Amino acid sequence: MNETTVSVRAPVGLVKEVDRLVGEGIYKNRTDMIVHSMRKNVEEHRQEHPETLKLRKAKEGIMQDYIRKAKGDRNKAIDMLFDDVEKNY
Repeated sequence: MNETTVSVRAPVGLVKEVDRLVGEGIYKNRTDMIVHSMRKNVEEHRQEHPETLKLRKAKEGIMQDYIRKAKGDRNKAIDMLFDDVEKNY
């Protein structure tokens, strides 16, 4: 299996909680817990609710329309979008 090393900065309280779970034998070590959590998170995103997925795609489509109007300038597109929201809502 190919592996890579990942280094993270985590709040002290979270690390203490992870160490408690390791100490209780729920996980073998910190790495085991982190890999388990990453897998769970990835799986949850793969199984994203269909309505949430539709909403995200709609938002992306709207943003792409504004980026086209702004001739590729993402910051200008965001400003245009906010201006339209302020005017219309």
